[in-house]
Amino acid sequence: MHLAFVGQGYEAYAAAIREHELSARVHVLGFVPPTELVPFIHGADGSLIVYYARSVNYAGALPNGLFQSIAEELPILYPDLPEIGSLMRQSNVGICIDPNSPQSIVDAVQRLMTDPHAGGTAEARRKLHDRYTWISEERVFMGEVSRLLQRMPSAQKPVAV
Repeated sequence: MHLAFVGQGYEAYAAAIREHELSARVHVLGFVPPTELVPFIHGADGSLIVYYARSVNYAGALPNGLFQSIAEELPILYPDLPEIGSLMRQSNVGICIDPNSPQSIVDAVQRLMTDPHAGGTAEARRKLHDRYTWISEERVFMGEVSRLLQRMPSAQKPVAV
């Protein structure tokens, strides 16, 4: 198994990776444009979402990386933050981790390596993918906007120019 860090900021770990002779299995890949990320992660064995409640924003986060991993139908190792945990438990996918515990992450990776269904069945991951597409979310968003506009007095409604 290989570990790939995708995104900015991981370059700081390159020296430690070399020092521990992990370069053959741990890779720092750097920035990948958002429009290319889902195809880029195609074929990965899983995705690790390492968020913790360092602020109220993080506690309520639903990060892009989560949805990019959902789009690729990957098994996801996720933190038990309110929104992420709720979404993953409702969908019966993923493996909950403590992002502040290296042992928790190691245990989850080992579980994923030994049990192909530990991160949820392929069918459950596909259902989650189908539920959270840009098209389906746009419908939800537009429905909410329409509902709010219908409740707004005519004099306050925005006018298109």
